[in-house]
Amino acid sequence: MVMTNLLLLKIKTISNFPQTNTNSNMDQIKNVPLEKLEASPYQGRLVRKETKPGKSDDPAMKKLMESIEQNGLMTPIIVRKKEGGRYEIIDGHRRVEAIKRHGKTEVTAIVKDYDDKKAQVFSVVGNLMRKNLSLIEKALAFKKILKANNLTQLELAQAIGTNESFMSDILNTLDMDQRIIKDLVGTRTTDDVRLLRAIRKVEKAVDNTSDKQWNLYEKFKAENLTRKQVIDAVKSGRVAVSPVRIEGSNKVFSIHLSKAVTDEQKEELREVLTNKIGEWQTNN
Repeated sequence: MVMTNLLLLKIKTISNFPQTNTNSNMDQIKNVPLEKLEASPYQGRLVRKETKPGKSDDPAMKKLMESIEQNGLMTPIIVRKKEGGRYEIIDGHRRVEAIKRHGKTEVTAIVKDYDDKKAQVFSVVGNLMRKNLSLIEKALAFKKILKANNLTQLELAQAIGTNESFMSDILNTLDMDQRIIKDLVGTRTTDDVRLLRAIRKVEKAVDNTSDKQWNLYEKFKAENLTRKQVIDAVKSGRVAVSPVRIEGSNKVFSIHLSKAVTDEQKEELREVLTNKIGEWQTNN
């Protein structure tokens, strides 16, 4: 799978970009005070949980902390110099977090002479190599990089070893029905961007809402459809849209109808629902 291959990319692709200083002999390895570090603005993580020093409810973080306690920091973080004697973390945010939780005051770092463009690419590729980043988080990371206006979509695609079309497919997942996006974050049902592209083609989402997209996505999950089967369903028009859509919690929810109804029909619907809910409550 192409997305899996992305996770195995080497940072060597960064060398395709203009560099202010490419002499590897200029790299420095030094201990940097934690108070002089600042996070990269190009991180793609959706949520970062705050945890008390010395503790962690994240299994991966707990494992990293145990490794540091037993063996020390095996791999230095990577930083670049900033103004005022500060350093920006390019790679190693979790290692820094683990070091902080151990109560340490400094961390071993490799100081790189990276310009903004190289720092952006290095950071996003580093994020892609983390196994627990979802497709949506990857898309958010790409979007954040592009919004910085220092990198074009084509340049970013080339940097991670893919083409602009594939890059567009990843970014366009953020324009899908909001229920699909939420499900992809929560369940990680698929990373197949070509399959998701086929679902997008069934209907353009307006304000991240498309019943046809959502129904086809649910059909894909329920019947374990292949990409080809999803594409065939779109081509044949075999994508039924439910006339009723229900949103909300178990206690408070709203019902959306695909067609306009008269006041009389609303009253009939209200009466039917009231009777049915009453029967359900009596039987349960």
